[in-house]
Amino acid sequence: VGIRRHHEPADPAVGPRPHHSDIGDVAVIGDGDGVIGRRNAFNLDGKTLTFTPGSGGYQVKASADSFDLALAQAGTKLAGLDDDDTRQFNLQFTLLFQGKQYTSLWINSNGTLTFGAGDLNYTGSYGHFLAGPPVIAAAFADLDPSQSTDGVRVFSDKSKLVVTWLNVPLAGSFGF
Repeated sequence: VGIRRHHEPADPAVGPRPHHSDIGDVAVIGDGDGVIGRRNAFNLDGKTLTFTPGSGGYQVKASADSFDLALAQAGTKLAGLDDDDTRQFNLQFTLLFQGKQYTSLWINSNGTLTFGAGDLNYTGSYGHFLAGPPVIAAAFADLDPSQSTDGVRVFSDKSKLVVTWLNVPLAGSFGF
C-alpha cells in the first residue's frame, strides 16, 4: 500500500518539522517528539511527596532522598490487598481535596488514592483520571501487592497519612 502526502513548508512559528520521506511504498515518518512516547524522567523512588494545604489548593513538595523507611515499615500492612484491589480507609482528620472535604479515602493496589470510590482498573491511560473518581496517583502502575512481603502500608495519626507501596512489583512479575 502506498501512502502519499502533501508536503507543506515548515511553519516558522512552530519550528522545523521532522524529516519525512517515502521509500518505495513505505512512508517514513520522523518522530518529532510526539509520535513515540519517551520514558518520563520523573521518578519517586526514594522520595517523599508532601501535600500542604494552601490558598486555592495544595503545594506539592518532592523531597530528594527523604524516604523514611522506618515510618513506612511502622505503617500497618493492608492484609489481603490483591492485584486490582481496593480498601476504604477512614482518616483521623478531615482532608480538603479538590474543593471537597473527605473523612475517608480508598487505597488502591495500583498505586493510587481515590476519593468517594475505589478504583480497581488500571487502564494505563491518563484519560482514566477524567472518567474516574478524584485521585492522587502516586505510582499509577499495574501493581500486585499480593506478590510483596512488604505490600501496601499505611501510617496514620491526627496530622498525617503516609501510604507506601513498599517493594510492590508490577502485576505479572515474579520477583523484584
